[in-house]
Amino acid sequence: MFKNYLLIAFRNLLKYKSFSAINIIGMGISLASFILISLYIWDEWQFDRYHPESEKVFRVYSLMSSPESGERYAAMVQPALATKLQEEFPEVEKAARILGTISEKQVQLDEQLYSELQGAHGEGQLFDIMAIPILEGDPNQVLTKANAVALSASLADKYFGSSNPVGQTLKIDGADHEVTHVFQDFPSHSHLQLDFLISMESIPWLAERIASWTWHQMYTYFKVREGTNVEELESKFQAYAEKESAPLNADSGFKSVPYFQNLRDIHLESSHLQYDLAVIGNKDTVHILMVAAGMILLISCFNFINLSTARAVKRMKEVGVRKVIGAQKSNLQVQFLLESYAFTFFGLLLALLLAQLSLPFLSELTGKELSLPWTWNTLALISGTLLILGIFAGAYPAFLLSSFKPAAVISGAKDTKGGHGSFRKGMVVLQFVLSFFLIIGAWIVVEQNNLLKGKDMGFNKDTLMSVYGRGVQASQLEVLKSEVLNRTNIENATWSYGIPGDIFAQDGVINPTTGERLSTIMFLVDYDYIQTFGMEMVAGRDFSRDFGTDPHKAFIINETAARNFGFGSPEEALGKNLNWDMWTADSVKQGEVIGVVRDFHANSLKEAITPLVMHIQTEVFYTLTMRLDKESAPAQIKQVEDIFTAQVPGQLFSYSFVDDNFNKMYRSEQNLSTLLNIFAGLTVLVACMGLFGLVEYHVHQRAKEISIRKVFGARLDSILLALTRQYFGMIMLAFAIAIPLIWYISQGWLDNFAYRIEITPFLFLKAALLVGLITLVTVSFQSIKAAMGNPAEVLKGE
Repeated sequence: MFKNYLLIAFRNLLKYKSFSAINIIGMGISLASFILISLYIWDEWQFDRYHPESEKVFRVYSLMSSPESGERYAAMVQPALATKLQEEFPEVEKAARILGTISEKQVQLDEQLYSELQGAHGEGQLFDIMAIPILEGDPNQVLTKANAVALSASLADKYFGSSNPVGQTLKIDGADHEVTHVFQDFPSHSHLQLDFLISMESIPWLAERIASWTWHQMYTYFKVREGTNVEELESKFQAYAEKESAPLNADSGFKSVPYFQNLRDIHLESSHLQYDLAVIGNKDTVHILMVAAGMILLISCFNFINLSTARAVKRMKEVGVRKVIGAQKSNLQVQFLLESYAFTFFGLLLALLLAQLSLPFLSELTGKELSLPWTWNTLALISGTLLILGIFAGAYPAFLLSSFKPAAVISGAKDTKGGHGSFRKGMVVLQFVLSFFLIIGAWIVVEQNNLLKGKDMGFNKDTLMSVYGRGVQASQLEVLKSEVLNRTNIENATWSYGIPGDIFAQDGVINPTTGERLSTIMFLVDYDYIQTFGMEMVAGRDFSRDFGTDPHKAFIINETAARNFGFGSPEEALGKNLNWDMWTADSVKQGEVIGVVRDFHANSLKEAITPLVMHIQTEVFYTLTMRLDKESAPAQIKQVEDIFTAQVPGQLFSYSFVDDNFNKMYRSEQNLSTLLNIFAGLTVLVACMGLFGLVEYHVHQRAKEISIRKVFGARLDSILLALTRQYFGMIMLAFAIAIPLIWYISQGWLDNFAYRIEITPFLFLKAALLVGLITLVTVSFQSIKAAMGNPAEVLKGE
């Protein structure tokens, strides 16, 4: 009997070709979209799940606040936290720190130079906390001495091949380092990616700062003992940290509250943290794509339900005859469910083919190595999906078709409208609601992304290139800069420590009048910084070589600093005194505000502008930034490389563009924008395919009515109106349902940005017009075909 059911199911598949094609193609596109989105989401969820005790590993981050800067969350914390966690709290088994950010370093082996991006200074216990095995060297003595470096297995193989790397020497940023350990590569789904770690004992000045409660330059990880109540530990540690740090910050009003973040949460729940070294995803992006995947799948199922119930009239006599000859209701339900499974099965095969073909594009777009995992678990998941989809899509049509009464059907009664017609309309309205949601959601993401990329940053970031001055001595700074300006057609260049969108200092300054310590972003610059970056002075003057005291006694602040420091207007801020605890000497730089620069964005537009201070400090300059000419940029880059290679031999030449740094900050939003646009388009396509099939059925049902109207002189426009108006009523209803839902969800997403678009009525109207136009084209095709037909052909049998 089962074989007979299958045979009939495939016969019906071939018999109703239009119905079958619409359902299989629609199901294929929807399932392919669902598979691709699921692969992306699954990849995001895999981060840090490799750790066998991930529930016991945490990272410390801080909520920093001050009267001047407000509140901000930061991944970097004070070095004292790790020490005290391990010494004062028995619940903590181990703690380890990483200093600063993971940055590019130059590695030299013999005469060969290499650039390595994934290196930092840190403590050896980190490998144990992160469950990264030590492959070579004593695991109890990892990074315990100065100038020691541990290499990943892949980096050790790159430099030393099959020979033992332990005991070998590498020159890193000009200093000799002994390879003491080799560790297993960090998994690809670890938020932390390290190719080498240098002992913190290699930094002489760090010893006097390692106990600091005010210097926020460390990433801190720790592991708790079994059975620890982490919420209770966090509360106790916050009270302890407040007791230790409060006296140090009493004058400034600055506060830093530590919080604990579980290892598994770092990748997806750290987008609000500043100065992070982690590979960061976005939980909101994952949630939005999950909703989109569910919506696409629902629309495909609604298509099948709609078309199956609409086709029910054509199969009434089949059902009646089957019942008369003895078919039970359950037999018919099994038959129709098998037909549903047949459509789902072929749709799934098409989906797997489409997904496989689309994976290279998705991998390139997201920067992930995505693939379909052909395992037994995958096959089980596919089988389960087939079972659930078949039941979900086919249950209602199966029960509807099997419920027809044979006597009423064979006698010619047509009682299939009423509730069934209303049900189909309800399904269509739901499809329109989901389509509106995805279309408007995609447009909101696109417009917000355009705002992030196109907003005035307060300076001109176009064609600004920064060259890293690795190995450059203080005496060479002006020589190199002069060479660049004299030998190229580059007009502006500036040395600095601090670039918008990149590395900059987070030092505070002191108001000597009140003794108050003021929290700021700090850029250490030369005379030409403001001019090179195209910033605008709103009061006072720029740094000038005509004033010999500027390197020692001059500060420039931004408008926000003038306001938050209590200096009043930019003009009133001029002449106000500021002090700074110098890095390179045990002394204080005492000076005054000589100018106020217009506010500019040093960070992502997700964050508000904060107080900023600039001053000249030659000893710490790190990058030479210059503005290139768009037309001759490649030639200028080559000229600059030749100058650096000649003036600083033995050093790698490396550079970056300022606008690229900002674009990287918005990669998550850019990916979401692209993906939503693609899947919103596919959703509308699938919905239109279903609508096309439904209109075809609707027009067929009203063929005689249309012919009679034409015989009595009805015009084409009146026939079209009669056929299409119900669909536009559905659009209006769907629009009314979708607006509050979209508004609520989009407002929550936009709250993540300090600078955001305003959602205007025009955006909703634009979506309504688009859906209305698509619907009109879809409906009109079948309607015009019917209205232009010959009435005699339809009525000749009457």
